Amino acid sequence: MPFFVAKPDENLVSYLDRSLITPGRALDLGCGPGRNALHLASAGFTVDAVDLSPAAIAWA
Repeated sequence: MPFFVAKPDENLVSYLDRSLITPGRALDLGCGPGRNALHLASAGFTVDAVDLSPAAIAWA
């Protein structure tokens, strides 16, 4: 299940690699364990990540 994969979404990685999106502010709604938020932060974004699940936030 993609939710539990410890790497960011491949489409997000592709957009960043092709400079289709550039660092700035990002909001990750339903962040789960934070895989995309962490990747965006490592790419220079300021990220706010939220999830309704306390367990998901604990994983992040």
